[in-house]
Amino acid sequence: MAALELGSRLVDVDERLAPRTDEHLVVKTGASAFFGTALASYLASVRADTVIVAGATTSGCVRATVVDAVQHGYPTLVPRDCVGDRAQAPHDASLFDINEKYGDVVDSDDVLAYLQGLSGTAAAVPSVPAAQRPGLPAPEHQSPIPSQAEAPA
Repeated sequence: MAALELGSRLVDVDERLAPRTDEHLVVKTGASAFFGTALASYLASVRADTVIVAGATTSGCVRATVVDAVQHGYPTLVPRDCVGDRAQAPHDASLFDINEKYGDVVDSDDVLAYLQGLSGTAAAVPSVPAAQRPGLPAPEHQSPIPSQAEAPA
């Protein structure tokens, strides 16, 4: 974490994400996006009812943010194809743990369908097949953890 300094390429928003001017940017100070930031206040001010967490690393920042989101009372979605880690074992263990205790590990197509179903957001969320979406390469370590809805009882 000591190497992560504001202004360095390690913490800059990837230019391929092309943030919109109306998007809220959270400058993290720890593993969780909630720690030392005003994220909880912002989510309350916009009356958010669900948090979607993507990024790296699954076993660190993603998991910490998911746990804090749940502790703040937010149902949480983690698109499995939008998170990654340095090694397969901690990635798989974290997705399993998140899915069992804290949120739903789902596919990004499920997240896009959910967002498109919200009133007023259909225009903001592109309806483009995953294979045709430009963007970041897939994380090196992904796993097929089913969502709680898909998991056998």
